[in-house]
Amino acid sequence: MFFLAGSPLEARQNQSVYSIIIFTVIFALVLILINFMIKIIKGKDLSLKQKANKTTNLATILRITKLYNLTLEQQDFLIALCKKHKIPNLEVNFHSENFCNNFFMKYYHYFRENNEKLSEDEVENKIAILFALRQKIENAKKNLSNLASSVAIPEGHKLYYYNDIKEQYECTVLENTKDNLVLSIPKNNLESFCKPKELSKISLFYQSNLGTAFILEVRVIRYQNNTEAGEMVVSHSNHIKCYQRRKYKRVGINNTCNFSAVKTTTITKGKDTVIKYEPLERKHQGKLIELSAGGCSISTKLHIKEKQYIHIELSIDGKTADNVIGLIVNTSENQVDNSYVLHIVFVNINKRTRNKIFSRVYEYIS
Repeated sequence: MFFLAGSPLEARQNQSVYSIIIFTVIFALVLILINFMIKIIKGKDLSLKQKANKTTNLATILRITKLYNLTLEQQDFLIALCKKHKIPNLEVNFHSENFCNNFFMKYYHYFRENNEKLSEDEVENKIAILFALRQKIENAKKNLSNLASSVAIPEGHKLYYYNDIKEQYECTVLENTKDNLVLSIPKNNLESFCKPKELSKISLFYQSNLGTAFILEVRVIRYQNNTEAGEMVVSHSNHIKCYQRRKYKRVGINNTCNFSAVKTTTITKGKDTVIKYEPLERKHQGKLIELSAGGCSISTKLHIKEKQYIHIELSIDGKTADNVIGLIVNTSENQVDNSYVLHIVFVNINKRTRNKIFSRVYEYIS
């Protein structure tokens, strides 16, 4: 008769020992894997930091030129700037919004203070190239930006609701939860509130920090009284369309200005045709409500049709007068106060004035 070695108790004990050994081995392998991944991540972070701190060289600028579609003038400007100031890797650092803000502000003031003893025209030209570079970089980022859901909209941001007659009402994102958006009750610039019907679908306009604009389709869920002025709760939206992209960043403004009609004369010089703009003497007062380096919006009681040239007198810095010629591309009516908004694109503006507008938009001047 044959007998198996060991008892059932010993077999269970051996099985427990084997389980402990296997668990220990697996745990050790997991620790090794985690440690390996941490080293890889730290290595990548260190490598990226080392690249960011590396001085920008010619090869880097050539890659930047291709990436952002820079002109030869802009490329040469960067080459000279980096050669003189030993600027850290722009190819990496231009991806940082904070770096871009500090970089362009620093060199704006550097040229404005005329540290290179340039003529006035040379200073304005340098600053114009600097702003053109910023535009190229920002527009490139806009083209890559996307908004998949309203969940990504930060609290505190402004949204705009347009009613059936295209009146604009502003509201703020008070709270952004996983289930819905809590907004302040939309109101216009006359502090008049607008409350779309509960369960109705509405469209909201949103502009990101990069300037990219979106239209969101949401449903009004309910109104609540958690704040003194009340709140509007709307559903989240995945139905988001990219709105018409603007080339230039705009800023809201509230300055008076004067404007007048313009007489145009077409002058032919050889193969070239030049338009001469002559402002008429009669002036009208309006309110400048929006401004960019490419155009502006003016509120007025006059109903002026589109496709007309207009001469505008304004003061961008509050110290000196500026003059521009624009073309009215659209006129919209505000039935709340019986006024009209002229949407204008600039067609004749000097470099110094455009630079001052850029400075105002980016808050380099107050």
